[in-house]
Amino acid sequence: MINSTTSRIRDDNEDQNHRLKILEINAHQFYAQLKPLFAENTQLKQNLIELNVYIEERKMHLCKYLSDVGPNGEDLILVKAVGDLQQICDLIGDEIKRLRSQIVTQIEVQQSNEQCLKEVRSDLQKETERFLNEKQLLIDQNTISQQTHKQIIENLKAQIDILVNLHHL
Repeated sequence: MINSTTSRIRDDNEDQNHRLKILEINAHQFYAQLKPLFAENTQLKQNLIELNVYIEERKMHLCKYLSDVGPNGEDLILVKAVGDLQQICDLIGDEIKRLRSQIVTQIEVQQSNEQCLKEVRSDLQKETERFLNEKQLLIDQNTISQQTHKQIIENLKAQIDILVNLHHL
């Protein structure tokens, strides 16, 4: 019986040794697969630490610019800056509306002035034509007057010649 017990113990030991080797192999494979993940995890942790440090540095840097904090933790200077920006945008919008209105008014004035200019040019053209017609009429009247005057002078000369001839007779 001892033999069978010893044999069973040996078989159990061999079986356990075999299982232990399988577990060791599995552990080595598991470690081989996880080693890159552990390295990546370590790198991610390091990156996260660096990012947190950077965020803290930026917070400290920004704290130099931010002095007031509201009851809900909001930065009042930033809120004020956003409010100022909104007010500036509103003012720019109002100025754009005013300028558009002014442009429309100026366009209307320009159109009115152009219409007046057309009327003045038309009136000037009419007056120029009237002036030229009157000038031509005066020239014609002057020509007629000169012809009449010339004829009167010729008639007077003829009468003087007749009187002189009569007087010599």
